[in-house]
Amino acid sequence: IFGPDVATLKEKTVRRTPEQVVTDTVSILSELLRKHNSIELCMDIIYVNKIGFLTIIGYPIYYRKTSYVKDGKKDTVYSALDQILRIWNSGGFHIRKIFCDNGFKAIMDTVKDELDTDINYSNPQDHEPRIERNNKTIKKQTRIGLYRASYKAIPKVMIMELVIGSTDKFNMFPAKAGVLDHYSPETIVSGKTLNYKQYCIYEFGEYVQTHNYTEPRNDMRERTLDAIYYRPANNDQIGHRVMDLTTGQIIIRGRLTAVPMTDTVKNKVEEMVLKKGIGKFKFTNKREVILIHHDWITGVDYDILNDKEFNPLTKIE
Repeated sequence: IFGPDVATLKEKTVRRTPEQVVTDTVSILSELLRKHNSIELCMDIIYVNKIGFLTIIGYPIYYRKTSYVKDGKKDTVYSALDQILRIWNSGGFHIRKIFCDNGFKAIMDTVKDELDTDINYSNPQDHEPRIERNNKTIKKQTRIGLYRASYKAIPKVMIMELVIGSTDKFNMFPAKAGVLDHYSPETIVSGKTLNYKQYCIYEFGEYVQTHNYTEPRNDMRERTLDAIYYRPANNDQIGHRVMDLTTGQIIIRGRLTAVPMTDTVKNKVEEMVLKKGIGKFKFTNKREVILIHHDWITGVDYDILNDKEFNPLTKIE
């Protein structure tokens, strides 16, 4: 009922031999990759409590990525886009065309030649339907993660990890309207498979004791640290990204022990937010206009991205 005793963990935890690193990847048939090699990329920028994120989805793979952007300047946006394009390139895919709002024209025209791809801008005051739907999907998954964690508010670093982690979850399971029924977008693009120990044991916002090894080993320092779980680390050693409750910094550890959440821990996390005057979870666009529900936006169909029979060339009634 009460879980492991925290005091006992802090004293009796011992260092264990790290598990052998196993790179578990899947090779997709080259014929399938050649058939779906040409990718259409849709992108936009959203803000969560004024924290910017570049959101991207690639068709027909339905591979989604979100990258933190500290501002809307050209170099910042291009750097975030370049990191995501490198993932596609490493998987052997070619970005045929990028779709985005007209507001990106000033940024993308200067780097269009470097990207070696066509860019399509929507008409002024219009929206790119597919990326707007993707924004709503990310928004919903992010709010679900927040409600499940049961915090009244979370600090900036937790918001960043929650949004990125919520987006990555969609890539771990086969897409409803994707090209392959038995392979996830992550497997198709990178070859990686879902590891239970890394992705399925801990939840965002969970209170954990992270194993910490110090030198010398016979002093009185604690052998575990109080931490809040964020998301899996992007490595083959089954690492995890957590927040050290003492410093508020992100650390990566391979061994964790989940313990029941206490009011003291929960209040400490919320105090980090209240000191900065942040009390609400708000999604906005580049012009700080609150993102309304997707089905209220003219020209953006609610179920368009999840309809297997949808044809982009067919007129929507």
